[in-house]
Amino acid sequence: MDYIIFDLEWNQPVYSGMRITSPVFLEGEVIEIGAVKTNKSCELLDTFKILITPKYYKKMNTNVSKLTGIGNKELMKGIVFPDAFSAFMKWCGKDAVFMSWSNNDFRVLRQNLRLFHMNPDLYMNEVFDLQQFFDKQILHEGRNCGLSEALTKVGETGLEAHDALHDAINTFYVSKHLDLEEGIRTYEAPIEDYDDGEPLSTYEHNYSVARDAYHDPKLRLFICPSCGERVECLPWAVYGDGKRVSKASCVCGHEYYLKLRYLKIKNGGKKAVRSIFNGSDKGTRFYESKVQKQSERHEKRKHKVNESSRNNKGNE
Repeated sequence: MDYIIFDLEWNQPVYSGMRITSPVFLEGEVIEIGAVKTNKSCELLDTFKILITPKYYKKMNTNVSKLTGIGNKELMKGIVFPDAFSAFMKWCGKDAVFMSWSNNDFRVLRQNLRLFHMNPDLYMNEVFDLQQFFDKQILHEGRNCGLSEALTKVGETGLEAHDALHDAINTFYVSKHLDLEEGIRTYEAPIEDYDDGEPLSTYEHNYSVARDAYHDPKLRLFICPSCGERVECLPWAVYGDGKRVSKASCVCGHEYYLKLRYLKIKNGGKKAVRSIFNGSDKGTRFYESKVQKQSERHEKRKHKVNESSRNNKGNE
């Protein structure tokens, strides 16, 4: 069994803020795939790189071009996505285990597969986010770590970033310091693995201080996209730095799960961005697991405070 560590580069609309929503919601169109093939012994077996000519975002976004070094002329030298991805899967071989740094590439890849009427579950049912491996085994801070920071922490010198193959190789360098089998055994699939489609609705609001955002009931209330009734979601559960997840049920029978992100804004306040998606069994299980962990953390803190209080009284 081989491990495939892959990275993508994708093009975005030329005009900031625009997204193509027809025929499907799309965050970015894949223009390059880079990958490394390794094994349980973390030996580099082979590499793969292919350039893809986009069908929808045909003009290179200036910012993306600066980062990747890929211009409009280079884009035309690629091949169409279905052929490129088929070549990639053939190179991967059967029974491959897929890994990437963060789950962003996996989400965008699924969007592109559906764009070309290719079922993602037939190719990659799951991709393991090596950021999670890294945090559990090395960082121990409960946060995502950038690839360049991870390279520094493990003492590796990486190749120039924002080239799909270079980034895949850099990720491989970090993976040599990880127990991949242990990472797979203890892996917790993130909620982002379940919401690669366009949100049913979004709501954004700015707050002067974070406390106001945390306690705003408007973030938990929404109108059911199906019947128009008012719905309130369950209490938020933490699943990452500045990230919350919840679920809700409408009287009409529709189930939803919700994501909430807190982003810093210039004045030192917070922007809250709430997204609503169709419910799923996976989303429900994810939410319930985060509620359970949140409860366990609360009990540990409560026990610690009680212990501290008893010790202080004993010293009086």
